[in-house]
Amino acid sequence: MGRWYPLQTQDVDMPAESSEPQPDLVVLPAEAAPESGRLVPAPALAMVVEVVSKTSKLRDYVTKRSTCAAGGIPTYF
Repeated sequence: MGRWYPLQTQDVDMPAESSEPQPDLVVLPAEAAPESGRLVPAPALAMVVEVVSKTSKLRDYVTKRSTCAAGGIPTYF
């Protein structure tokens, strides 16, 4: 397989958080991808990307950004 491949698991397992954010795009090393299940551990992620719409501004710019920071995700766009 090439350098990139699709990963259908998009839910992020955040330590000490009751929510499981569903980012629009996650970037992680291939060796960190889960073999099964729907959750990607937050510490394994290199970057999370959100496509912001008018109806999701507060959630994407404030709520998800702070949740990702608390989960140890180094980059949030």
